[in-house]
Amino acid sequence: MTAFSIPEKIINKLSQNGYDAYFVGGCVRDFLRGEAFTDIDICTSATPEEVKKCFSEETIIETGIKHGTVTLLFCGESFEITTFRSEQGYNDSRHPSNVEFIKSINEDLSRRDFTMNAIALKDGIITDPFGGSQDIKNKIIRTVGNPDERFKEDALRILRALRFSSVLGFEIEEKTAESIFKNKELLCHVSKERIAVEFNKILLGKNVENILINYSSVIAVFIPEILQTINFNQHNPFHIYDVYTHIVKAVASSENNIYIRLTMFFHDMAKPQCFSLDNDGIGHFKKHADKSSDMAKIVLNRMKYD
Repeated sequence: MTAFSIPEKIINKLSQNGYDAYFVGGCVRDFLRGEAFTDIDICTSATPEEVKKCFSEETIIETGIKHGTVTLLFCGESFEITTFRSEQGYNDSRHPSNVEFIKSINEDLSRRDFTMNAIALKDGIITDPFGGSQDIKNKIIRTVGNPDERFKEDALRILRALRFSSVLGFEIEEKTAESIFKNKELLCHVSKERIAVEFNKILLGKNVENILINYSSVIAVFIPEILQTINFNQHNPFHIYDVYTHIVKAVASSENNIYIRLTMFFHDMAKPQCFSLDNDGIGHFKKHADKSSDMAKIVLNRMKYD
């Protein structure tokens, strides 16, 4: 566990001062997958003020003090340390209106999004109350508890599920998938900037083709322009796929670069608007490239891309 050697000193110091502390989140998930990781998060029973006292000789930045998070600069690296907490009252489908500091690691893990992210690690021993390690082994994405509740608490979790599936190549569990479709309109409450961040990661994932095809109605919540392309027959011997399937396959087969993949996603978006049939029943799309470019600018501006 060499990647944990420096942050283990943080956990040990918190423990020496009488506090529980664990590694949590993506670093634990990727450790169990045997993959490299860079960001290491620590959660603890210590409050932010208590963390400050434990590391009074170190630099601490109050990065999210309201939610119990501070960033500790330690041995030339930065580590987020967050107090165990419970959350209630997600009135905007994104942020909790009430945060309470607690002492139970299991209760803290119960507020997290997916089972694979609800695992804690300390001294080589995992705390896994929701079966996340088994889901990782089976390559399954499953919400912690009721999926409707998890997505209503934070609608961005809908896109996070799609992103994890695209990037990791995991399957989204059936009830979780059903809830994604059921609650997809909640994405209207999420900022365009946050949606753009997740959409970029979806596009760059190795499983992007599967996600864009099977969850097109979810993508259409924030890019409704794709609806006209789905099942649109090109009536052309050089195009065996409908417009949307062609777009998706072009994305999936292109270089893994966000600018290129965004370009491929929009390159034929306006084809249905430019469609015409000649006397032989062959489809043509006059000036579709120019109109697709114009459409891309509109969508990207709406989604707050720079």
